[in-house]
Amino acid sequence: MIFTSSDLASSLHQWELAEYISEAFVILACAGELVADLATCLTERRRKHIERWSTILLVAALSVSLICLVRTNELSGQVIGSLGDKAEEADTKAKKAIADSSTALSQAKDALTKSGEAAESLGKAEDEASKAQTASSNALTLAHDARQEADSFEKDIVSAKKQATEAEAHLAEARQLAANAAQGTAAITAELADRTLTDEQVKSIADKLKFYAGQEYDITPYRDSKESVGIAERIFLALRLAKWKFLPSKAIGLFGGVVGVQVWRHPDADEQTKAAAAGLVAALLHEGIQAELQVQNSENNPKHSIISLNVGAKR
Repeated sequence: MIFTSSDLASSLHQWELAEYISEAFVILACAGELVADLATCLTERRRKHIERWSTILLVAALSVSLICLVRTNELSGQVIGSLGDKAEEADTKAKKAIADSSTALSQAKDALTKSGEAAESLGKAEDEASKAQTASSNALTLAHDARQEADSFEKDIVSAKKQATEAEAHLAEARQLAANAAQGTAAITAELADRTLTDEQVKSIADKLKFYAGQEYDITPYRDSKESVGIAERIFLALRLAKWKFLPSKAIGLFGGVVGVQVWRHPDADEQTKAAAAGLVAALLHEGIQAELQVQNSENNPKHSIISLNVGAKR
């Protein structure tokens, strides 16, 4: 444990007080022995009793006094050592203060030198400021002239912007006319183009109709129309992938007047056939092929489960 100077002084005072008290007990023990030797009024037994206890007290008091003396000497040495350390620290601080004062004096001399240089620089700065003021006056004159030219340019720019706006309006009108023409051309091209089904569309139709696998059907196109025969073949391919059962048509071919794909079923066909016919129409419409559901005349037409497809013209 590290003690401060105040702690050491307080402890030293306590041990000194203990030493004084032990010395007082030494004196008391000596007095007891003196009484035992000189008191004739006491019995022999009483004098020996007082002498014995006085001797014990004397030994104990001397022992305590010796311990207090040793401890007092130790604390005194520590106090003296602490005072020596403080004196050495104070000496170090004093030396440092002297060195710092020397440094401060040197810095003060440098500051005086720099202040002289600053005064000289200030004079030069005033000269430069005067020159800058003259230059700024010239710049203001030039700026005024430039502003007049800028105003003239601004008028020209406003006029040019107005002309550009008018030109842009004419260009937008021309673009709109071109877009309308392109849309019209695209519509005409789409109207004239043959109906077709890509491989992906054929597969999509087949996937939708696989649930009705085994459904019987026949298909009849315009024999003299390559477009009608072509789309009929793509529909046939989709139904074959869907595992529908193809029945050769007894009809020789279609006559004029049929537009789109007509899907015919018997009015009394079973529910599976009705659902298959409706699903076929929906699948064709989904892929952009015009189709409609038709119901046959039941007169002189026995009930059957065959779906008949008439592939007519595009329009």
